[in-house]
Amino acid sequence: MSDDFAVKTWDLSKKYKLYKKSYHRVLEALSGQRKRYHEELWALRDVNIEVAKGSVLGIVGSNGAGKSTLLKLLTGTSYPTTGRMQVNGKISALLELGAGFHPDFTGHDNIYMNASILGFTHDEIDEKYEDIVRFSELGDFIQQPVRIYSSGMVMRLGFSVAISMDPDVMIIDEILAVGDQHFQKKCIDRIHSFKERGKTILFCSHTLYHVRQICDRAIWIKQGRVEMDGNPIDVTNEYGNFERRLFKEAMTHEAKHYAYVSGTEKKELPFIESVELSPAGKNAPIRTLRTGQDFDVTVRYTIPDRKMKVNVGVAINRADGIFCFGSSIDHDKIDFESQGGIAVYRVQNLRLLAGEYNVSVYLADDKSLVVYDQKPEELEFKVEYSGYHIGLFLPDSQWVFPKNSQNGRSETKKGE
Repeated sequence: MSDDFAVKTWDLSKKYKLYKKSYHRVLEALSGQRKRYHEELWALRDVNIEVAKGSVLGIVGSNGAGKSTLLKLLTGTSYPTTGRMQVNGKISALLELGAGFHPDFTGHDNIYMNASILGFTHDEIDEKYEDIVRFSELGDFIQQPVRIYSSGMVMRLGFSVAISMDPDVMIIDEILAVGDQHFQKKCIDRIHSFKERGKTILFCSHTLYHVRQICDRAIWIKQGRVEMDGNPIDVTNEYGNFERRLFKEAMTHEAKHYAYVSGTEKKELPFIESVELSPAGKNAPIRTLRTGQDFDVTVRYTIPDRKMKVNVGVAINRADGIFCFGSSIDHDKIDFESQGGIAVYRVQNLRLLAGEYNVSVYLADDKSLVVYDQKPEELEFKVEYSGYHIGLFLPDSQWVFPKNSQNGRSETKKGE
């Protein structure tokens, strides 16, 4: 079998048996499997991936999609129902904070126990011990029982053991979502160092920015199957769009439920009629703006029950989903009673630089907890800018030149 890859799977699948009652498992066994008391759940189905040595594979997907199941199979903490896999080299994983740690053992003892579970010898652990303690920054706490550690301290110890043992393949599951910024920076720096030395990383995270920045390639797992495999930016964009659609559907359901329990189920919910973009104070729809221009976002909406108070919100996003700015009636402390079916969000001196953007609008209750209607990415527009500045926005900035030996005076020059 070829070993020019770090990880490879062939039709990898995992099935779980779900029992409604704990004793149903016993009844099924006593029946000699003639009577079935369980339901089948395929957590993973026909997954085929190949990870090249020295690469970083990002794994994204909703909770329950099968990501953790895949990682557990690769680390050997669970076994596949069908299919097969191969991992070339030593593998180390951080699947759960403190997984494998004994709460009554000290941090020192848990280092040796956890590293042994990962397959490393006592001599190898001796060699890495000081580096583990130093990286974890636990100091004297390393001699205290783990049960008195905070979750952040447990995370530090777990990550330090896993990364310091210098495996050939490192699996990381959401570990960068916990901990202070200082330790997150250390973790990311160590991951980059690990990558630069030609090691392989499987990185699972809900933080799509980290996936884009760290990974060479990404896969999106949906309902146990690989939905998409490719460039991290393309994959995370598609997955992000999917999550936003799910969120919209959930909010719509929540709004309908609210209408039912509040006794307004027979009445139509507030809804958005139209959204328009125009120069400030003018009724002339446009789709191209200039940096520095004033413009209006006009939202027309209907409230069937005039006693209901609604909150109108507007957001400006870049085409790739980056939120630029926005506000709402609630955020700006506007009186809800003064509404008449039209709200205008006026932006003065637009500071966005050239690019493609869109407008999202939503209607919610006066507490912004229930969304009645929303139009994500409703309007697309372009911003034009003739200057030389680059980036997302144009700040009100200037260059300052301190006194120098040539003219003896300071100068301030503002950018054009």
